[in-house]
Amino acid sequence: MIDVLIKVDRSKKPNYPSWVRTVLHPEYESSGPVQFYLNNLDLSFYENQKYGSDSIIRVYDHFKKNGFIKNCLNLADLRAIQEKGVEIFQSFYKDQVIFGLNSIVESELKNLFAPCLLESENKDKIILRWASISKNLYSGNLFPLFRK
Repeated sequence: MIDVLIKVDRSKKPNYPSWVRTVLHPEYESSGPVQFYLNNLDLSFYENQKYGSDSIIRVYDHFKKNGFIKNCLNLADLRAIQEKGVEIFQSFYKDQVIFGLNSIVESELKNLFAPCLLESENKDKIILRWASISKNLYSGNLFPLFRK
C-alpha cells in the first residue's frame, strides 16, 4: 500500500452546514496532527457491526466512555482526505464509509449527525455526508483513529 501524506489546516475552525445547532466536541475541532499518513491510522471495527445489529451511536458511546473519541478523525481531517481525490480514497477505503466521530453535531431538530466520506454512486468522486448516528452499522463502516 502506498504512503499518502494528509495535511490538515488546524489554524481555523471548520465550517459546518447551516442546520447545525451545536458541535458536541468543540474542544476537538482543532485537535489531531497537522499531517498524518493514511496507512498509519487504526481502522476501528466495532464487533456487532458485522451483523448490522448495532447503531453508530453505540460506537460513539463506546469510544467516548473508553477515551477513544479524542483520537477519532474530525471534519477537517475528512475534508483533507477528500481533497486527495477518489483514487487515493479507493486505494484505502474502497466500498467503505469512514466517519469523523469527534465532529458529531446536533441539528436544529435535536438529531445527532456525524460527518462521513464515501464514494459517489458512480465511484468517480468522494462525497462528504452527514449521517444520523441512530442508523445501523454495516461492515463497510470504519471509524479511523490516530495512533497514540
